[in-house]
Amino acid sequence: MTNQTQILRIPAVAAMVGMSKSTVRRMVLLGDFPAPLRIGYGPRGAIGWQVSTVEAWVAARVAAAGGAR
Repeated sequence: MTNQTQILRIPAVAAMVGMSKSTVRRMVLLGDFPAPLRIGYGPRGAIGWQVSTVEAWVAARVAAAGGAR
């Protein structure tokens, strides 16, 4: 599985971006973080994020902050 197709669950996403799971969820609701993909069945099915989508979000945040220090 390549990075473009790899799906991360919320604990891995939170660790990757350095935020808590609840902060990631709140930012999704506010539209400040990419929405997850539904990867399970039913209304309470599993969700996850593509690695490439999270990496692009991080890169955009770094660029908006003026680059890495």
